[in-house]
Amino acid sequence: MSGNLTSEILTSLARLLDENREGIVEANRLDVAACPPGDPVILDRLKVTDAKVDSMIVSVNNVIESPDHVGKTISSHIRADGLRIENRRLPFGPILIIYEARPAVSI
Repeated sequence: MSGNLTSEILTSLARLLDENREGIVEANRLDVAACPPGDPVILDRLKVTDAKVDSMIVSVNNVIESPDHVGKTISSHIRADGLRIENRRLPFGPILIIYEARPAVSI
């Protein structure tokens, strides 16, 4: 992904996560304090630590370093009438994300 706008945005995200880790962890302490007592599974999913912020940064950097597949042709064929049909990877963006109390899963 290097050299494009997506890479620049993700690089900024990794930097901002690092620069704001103290505030992120502190805000998460409030979330943890409001967690219903007696549910260790939810509590574990909810908790964001310095180590989890480090893991988020590593994950963002892994995406930056991975190949950019946008625009690549997945399959292609030409019909009998000469019309070329191609299946390409295009940015579609998130439609809907469903998750429960997992701030370490999505940034």
